[in-house]
Amino acid sequence: LGWHRDFADARARLRDWVAACGTRLDRDRPTRQTSWPGEDPSQPIEDSPITDRDEDFVRFVIDMVDARQEAEDAFFAGVDPETGETFSTQEMVDQVAIFFLAGHETSASALAWALYLVATHPDWQERLAEEAQILGEVPDFADIAKLRLSRDVFRETLRLYPPVPMMVRETTCPERFRDRDLPKGAQIVLSPWHQHRHARLWDNPDGFDPARWGTENGRSCAREAYMPFSAGPRVCTGAGFAMVEGVLMLSLILRDLKLTALPGKTP
Repeated sequence: LGWHRDFADARARLRDWVAACGTRLDRDRPTRQTSWPGEDPSQPIEDSPITDRDEDFVRFVIDMVDARQEAEDAFFAGVDPETGETFSTQEMVDQVAIFFLAGHETSASALAWALYLVATHPDWQERLAEEAQILGEVPDFADIAKLRLSRDVFRETLRLYPPVPMMVRETTCPERFRDRDLPKGAQIVLSPWHQHRHARLWDNPDGFDPARWGTENGRSCAREAYMPFSAGPRVCTGAGFAMVEGVLMLSLILRDLKLTALPGKTP
């Protein structure tokens, strides 16, 4: 297929060259497009009369300058207002990779665990399926507030099986933490997995109990010991979206399907 691709490239270059040479003194006619085998017939092309070539040239240059100015304005709109820096090409690639990894892999992992937990707890599955009947064919954003049980189940899933079980932070200055001196630049590992199952913090830490979020212990831990999306200035920017996406997908699946766990298949 190499020759086919080369031929297509050559055809595109030829068309560009013919178009560039199509201007006359009194009229401008973009190249007459010739239909190639297998293509639909080309639409007829009308000549564009040129009454003032100088004005036409000036307008062409102004349009090009305006287009470049818009592109430049869009570029500088992304400049950091404090440092004046922009993303390098590699940094832009890294940002896109993060969106794919953090926005797809983590959501898929959380939803998969949520489906497993409701499959192994049929009583909660029935309650969620009943709640999900309020959703129409095209759910509205306002419906999210009505999916309270689904939200509690999804939060409990993130507590037991956080998609990011550990994360690393670096100290920007010397710190004193739990009777230990941490120098600047020290690497600190935070583990939502361990914190979410800490027996001194949670009631029934290893159990699946979505109702815990309505208890005093659950509300306290939600504020002080729950961090599936990290916390502080480095909190996941997609946390709000993830809670909407996960809850809605879980409800839509359970509205239409009944799940059962395979005997002897424990992940």
